Amino acid sequence: ADSWPIWLSLGGLMVVGTLSHYNVKGGILIGVVLVAVIYWGATSSFPSSIVAVPALEGSWLKFDISDFSPSVGLPAIATFLLVALFDCSGCLVGLSMKAGLITNVAESVPGGTWALVASGIGTMIAACTGCSPIIIAVECTAGILEGGKTGLTALTAAFLFAVSLFFSPLFGAVPVIASAPVLILIGSMMMREVGQIEWAETRVALPAFLTISLMPLSHSISNGVWFGLGSTILIGLSTNKFWDRMFKLCGDGEEEEHNAHVSFRVMTPTGSSPAARPGPGFRAPIFTQSRGGLSGGRYGRGRGGSGEEG
Repeated sequence: ADSWPIWLSLGGLMVVGTLSHYNVKGGILIGVVLVAVIYWGATSSFPSSIVAVPALEGSWLKFDISDFSPSVGLPAIATFLLVALFDCSGCLVGLSMKAGLITNVAESVPGGTWALVASGIGTMIAACTGCSPIIIAVECTAGILEGGKTGLTALTAAFLFAVSLFFSPLFGAVPVIASAPVLILIGSMMMREVGQIEWAETRVALPAFLTISLMPLSHSISNGVWFGLGSTILIGLSTNKFWDRMFKLCGDGEEEEHNAHVSFRVMTPTGSSPAARPGPGFRAPIFTQSRGGLSGGRYGRGRGGSGEEG
């Protein structure tokens, strides 16, 4: 009986997914409002008020570093920095690919530098108000799904966020089960970019898998980032080309991989007569360079010719 909110949330997921499949404008908002209203009606928990004036007296410039300890504070700062950096850059690339601004992760995101600058400035201002860092959130995918691809979308969202401060009682009453379907839908769409990971390459696949899996399993983004970075460094050291070469030497006992194959091909001068040019059976001489020098001149097989030792 207590599990009905979960089923309600799953039902909202089906509604949001169906509306998204048919590209219904505002489908995500429809799903959130529908689940929220049903939940409020079932639990008789409709918001008691809708509008409230925001206040910053209790959080504006309330800095207290009297108990700051380097052993605790510095690792926390490093964690926030890495999480914000990878979160912003990763979401920026993923969202840009979703919007069609780039087609490959190696491409530069148009205006990406200014997006990170805006995130940094916003984070400093947020610290003055007692808020969490301002990051590029994956929830922005909802706006992209509705067709937003330009800065006008961001400005509109920023304006609506400012207006929503005065409707905090209403938005604060929206249950988690109403917003969860949207996050699940966005997560499923963002998984498309995982296909670009080189899963056949162990040095790439292992850190990527640890990063992806440990974030939800440990309920911490920072844990996933740290494990991903640590495993990347360790497997990068253990699979260095030096070790590959040593394993080959120990396993084969030969140095065939060091032998260079050099090919010499006769080039016909431009403007020479057809009679001076090689016929269909012409074979360019190929010499193999080994540790002892050039060995065995032989001729490569051409069309209509046969191999011949020199």
